[in-house]
Amino acid sequence: MDEQHVDCKRKFLSRSFFKILILVGVLLLLVKHIEVPKAVRETKYINRTSDRSDGVRRPKETKYDGKDYGSDYIKTKYIMHKLFNENGQRLSAKQRANLVKERCQTFLKENNLRLNPNTKCRYDREFMRSRSYNLTICYNCKVASTNTKRVLYVLDHNITGDINSLTVHTVGEYGRKCMNNFQEIMSEKHRISVMLVREPLERLLSAYRERRAYRKHFRDPSFSLENYLQLILDEQMKNINRHMYPYFERCRPCEMQYDFIGLQHHFNDDIKALLQDIGASGKVDIPTRNETGYTSESSDKLLKLYFSKVPNDIIHKLWEKYYKDYYIFGFPYPLHLMN
Repeated sequence: MDEQHVDCKRKFLSRSFFKILILVGVLLLLVKHIEVPKAVRETKYINRTSDRSDGVRRPKETKYDGKDYGSDYIKTKYIMHKLFNENGQRLSAKQRANLVKERCQTFLKENNLRLNPNTKCRYDREFMRSRSYNLTICYNCKVASTNTKRVLYVLDHNITGDINSLTVHTVGEYGRKCMNNFQEIMSEKHRISVMLVREPLERLLSAYRERRAYRKHFRDPSFSLENYLQLILDEQMKNINRHMYPYFERCRPCEMQYDFIGLQHHFNDDIKALLQDIGASGKVDIPTRNETGYTSESSDKLLKLYFSKVPNDIIHKLWEKYYKDYYIFGFPYPLHLMN
């Protein structure tokens, strides 16, 4: 009797153990297929609005996910909008600053992103401050940066000579002396903040023509714009040369609220408006660029000429890489450069 009882008990334990093993196996399979929630910045997509931040309904558009591998402080997926009818290039500097403020709110809310101003980024120590005026300038290489420094130099030195005679070396040295840290500037309550932008691919072409970055490759006579752009695509964002470093990463417009965001093609008008706003109207002559100046017509012709030899998929991938610059500052998708 005792032996039968022990035998039954063994069978019961054996069956229970087998059931437990099956249950554990099922649980392991479930865990393997369940996605563990990631950090907030890995983004849950919310508030997919069909309205543009300027109040106009968007035309039919393409939405899909993009990624910023190697970005200084956006290491996440985010929603991308392929917009064609953007009007950012037709706005004044103050209107563009308002557009950027609205676009930043939309971009961050839509992707549930939180930016931290204390995050250290690559060019945080390169914000120029005027000694004579309460003026902060985030300059971008290949966006009238030398002439912007010339204007700041004249404002702080009160000189009356020809502004165009100021050499690149002179204003460059002065620019380095005016540098301030992003975090220090953000702690100040009263300031006028300024930055300038231009169409991203136009900027890349300018860098290529002046042989900025990848200089050893230019020893090869066959080194083309397409080769140059492919190197940029292969580069991690955090390692990109300053002459093509994104505005979003460089000037952090979704953390610092800018009062003026000028466009290179409107350099003269935008700088005049800025000087009037800070009470320096008439104190500085607007520096000239060259024979063609900052007109958009000459730049557009050159852009189309060079990009006519660049495959469409490279142009699209560059748009993806510089998406935030396109969206935040109101530049349209570069369909006009595609064949």
